[in-house]
Amino acid sequence: MKIGILTLPLHTNYGGIIQVYALQEFLRRRGHDVWIINRDHWIREQNLPSTDSEESSNGRRYASVIESSASAEDKWINTKLFIDQHIGQHISSSNMAELHQNDLEAIVVGSDQIWRPEYVRHALRTSMANVFLHFAEDWTVRRLAYAASFGTDRWELCREETEVCSRLAKRFDAVSVREASAVFFCREYLGVNAEQVLDPTMLLDCSDYEELLDDFGKEEANSSVFSYMLDVTDDKMDAVGRISNFIDFGVVDTGRAGDEGGSYSEVEISSVESWLRSFRDARYVVTDSFHGCVFSILFGKEFFIYGNSERGIERFRSLLEILGLRSRMILSADEITEERLEEKIDWSHVSRRLEKEKFRSINFLETSLSE
Repeated sequence: MKIGILTLPLHTNYGGIIQVYALQEFLRRRGHDVWIINRDHWIREQNLPSTDSEESSNGRRYASVIESSASAEDKWINTKLFIDQHIGQHISSSNMAELHQNDLEAIVVGSDQIWRPEYVRHALRTSMANVFLHFAEDWTVRRLAYAASFGTDRWELCREETEVCSRLAKRFDAVSVREASAVFFCREYLGVNAEQVLDPTMLLDCSDYEELLDDFGKEEANSSVFSYMLDVTDDKMDAVGRISNFIDFGVVDTGRAGDEGGSYSEVEISSVESWLRSFRDARYVVTDSFHGCVFSILFGKEFFIYGNSERGIERFRSLLEILGLRSRMILSADEITEERLEEKIDWSHVSRRLEKEKFRSINFLETSLSE
């Protein structure tokens, strides 16, 4: 089938890029012709207008990276190399109305926080209706959501949006979501049944990501704590320091973190491969990133997740609960104790749970596309 993937724009978001790569790669390996529906205005707009009601830390973050075309190009050149090399097929459209029914046989909405209103408004600059395929409402195509996420444990759609999105959701052939709370949201607010599945990144094996690093050298695991923070605070850095001191490892930081007073122009955006390699080569990981959590697990690293409430804490809880890893999340540096640091992850137990969930997730995708 010719399948389109509708997701958030590809830019300097490592997790957003690699989840698209994983879903695309999974579908391609099963013989499908996969295209990314690319809202290409993302890097061309001079500014993103915002209102008091829409502005937030995340909204300002989006606005900070969309400046002039030249500036944006400078900032995302390293991640763009990965996108050009590994995510090659795009249906480029700055207006979803430009897409036509005969362009695709199926559309997959997902993954990541594609159903989070704030992100849809600021990143896609479109309505919630369009991420529920309003633009394709009359098309004869298979439509499904894979691991779509609302991002939070609160329902954020207004009454009018809820009514429209409920009508559109009922046109889907199958709906799956990433968090347990989203299963409830779909049933309670949209009137549809949804299945909880794994993020697309977990459909691939660790060896699949190792292959991406073949051209980047083989480095032995070093004695370091890898700190990957999206929103830096003093307490998060205190947590990193406590772990580093206890296990006597130095700290490696990506330099990618967008701290509250900084901007993307002040840091170097590393390549996707370098980001992946940082997880592979670390001895210990501390992160407030959902996909940082994912790759700590896939590469089998001891880790702690600092719950990031600004970006949605339910994502962490849901995944860690499934894999029996709830004890790996903290909300304060004070929760880092010697007893918790001495507790090692039972990777055989985690692997069994992960394989079970992976089988269910793959079955959902294959069944939904073939029925």
